[in-house]
Amino acid sequence: MAFLGFSVRSANRDRDTDVLRLERLMASVAELEMQIQKEQSGLDARHEKAMANAAFSQQTLENTGDRFLSLKVDELTSALANYAQRSAALKDQQTFIESLGKSISAFAENHGSLARDEKLAGR
Repeated sequence: MAFLGFSVRSANRDRDTDVLRLERLMASVAELEMQIQKEQSGLDARHEKAMANAAFSQQTLENTGDRFLSLKVDELTSALANYAQRSAALKDQQTFIESLGKSISAFAENHGSLARDEKLAGR
């Protein structure tokens, strides 16, 4: 509709644009959640291996006094500390991303025409 050279798009077209924008945002949030979970899974697997290796190395070190094992135990201790820091960072990111997803869903629900789209409702 044009009035004095100013045209407005139809409400349906605007709604479709808004829904598409929110769908892309939700897909991005879902992708980030998946990436964080994947990294955490890999980190957990490496942590388990490092823990087992550290326990074995520490026991062997106590029995033999091997200087090489002493260095290895120090490296494993450092790696385990790094694991704790990275795991905490991932947990913070996961919490933030989950909160962001809920905020996006609440936004869609608060804007009635957007909440009717099944892809956006009830995330």
